[in-house]
Amino acid sequence: MRRLKKTQYCGSNSPLYTSICPIVYAARMFGLAPYEFKDNKLVPSDTYVTFTFFWFIVYTYFIWGYLEGFTSSEQNKKATLTYTESAKTVSNYIVAITDLIVCMVTRKQIAWIWNKIQDYDQAMRDLGYARTEKKARMLTWIIIGFNIVLWALINNLGMTAFNESFLYNASYLIVYVGAATAVTKFSGLVLILGQRFKQLNEIAKSNIYKTRWIHADPMIDDKLVDCFHSELTTIGKKLNYAYRWSLILWLGNLSFHSVCCSYFVMDWVLQGNIYPDLINCLLAWFASTVTQLFLIDYSCHYTSSE
Repeated sequence: MRRLKKTQYCGSNSPLYTSICPIVYAARMFGLAPYEFKDNKLVPSDTYVTFTFFWFIVYTYFIWGYLEGFTSSEQNKKATLTYTESAKTVSNYIVAITDLIVCMVTRKQIAWIWNKIQDYDQAMRDLGYARTEKKARMLTWIIIGFNIVLWALINNLGMTAFNESFLYNASYLIVYVGAATAVTKFSGLVLILGQRFKQLNEIAKSNIYKTRWIHADPMIDDKLVDCFHSELTTIGKKLNYAYRWSLILWLGNLSFHSVCCSYFVMDWVLQGNIYPDLINCLLAWFASTVTQLFLIDYSCHYTSSE
């Protein structure tokens, strides 16, 4: 019975995976989750990595076509905006392609990280500290719903501001959605790790409080807590090593986009040159970049503080 119980809560049947699987499917669709379960362990998948190669080609084709059409258009309100949009597009393309490369190179590392988290959850479950993952499930659907609304809004405003067709604007937008998915994947892994640190800290504090009043050996003693803490710290170091360059690129790219959007909006407003469609579009883009920056900052701060 014990062996059957372990199998039931491992791999694709684990509470964690079933809670976040919608985001996993989205990441897989964008070539950012080339993994599969084998014997309840996450392993690199040669089948799903074809999605990664597919998006290499698609991103390049879409961005090339968009830049060619955008720079030749005579309907842009300012030449400076045209050049800036081109620079932003190239910058995000580089980040998106780098995300795909990093995803392929770090397949074994990410699989190792997931399996270690799964082993930790199983060990805690055996000790009577099973996780329900209700918060993870709720956060997953909030992130998905928010992104659907935000990117649909950006698409609609972009078509209006630049007089573009749906497919033309969506072909440009899909690269940004892919880059945002990579940010969400990283932030999700960091938050998952932070939740484990928080759980372990709460257990340690609870045991200290109980031992003051009840003279009995706790279920998890100090040595076991220290062992679990060391394992989680090792996972954190591995995660940091896998995403060290991607994190720098994300912060640089998102900061560049947010500064550009805010600059044009403030410049037009201060000069009295009000372009409602363009301003609304840039404000939506600003909300997108700030949201991603907040997600990175919050996840890293939360886990570090725990």
